[in-house]
Amino acid sequence: MSEETEGAMAITRVSTNIALQPPEKFCFRNPDGWLKWKRRFQQFLTASCLDKQIDERKISTLLHCLGDDADEVLTSTSFTAEERSSYDRVIQKLDEFFKVCRHKLYERARFNRRDQKKGESAEA
Repeated sequence: MSEETEGAMAITRVSTNIALQPPEKFCFRNPDGWLKWKRRFQQFLTASCLDKQIDERKISTLLHCLGDDADEVLTSTSFTAEERSSYDRVIQKLDEFFKVCRHKLYERARFNRRDQKKGESAEA
């Protein structure tokens, strides 16, 4: 074996021994952080080679990394067992869930910032 090949093998061996930390648990009270958290999770999957695993393992890793509220969120959305076994479909459902949450928070904040104009009734 040449020195170059041995060097490349040593680098590979060292890089596979790196302990990667998953992203911190997701804060479900802050749905605006979903896209950033999802990006970090995707990077974690790739760096740990979990992106090459079967969907069942990726879904389990996703739910574990998201935290305790993740399973409740998924059970609150309606989708079949077949859909729940697809990693891409689970991500899509979570995207939809957090998009709705962001809109609700935005509308609530907009409503709470509104000032009642002089002479305007409360029903207006």
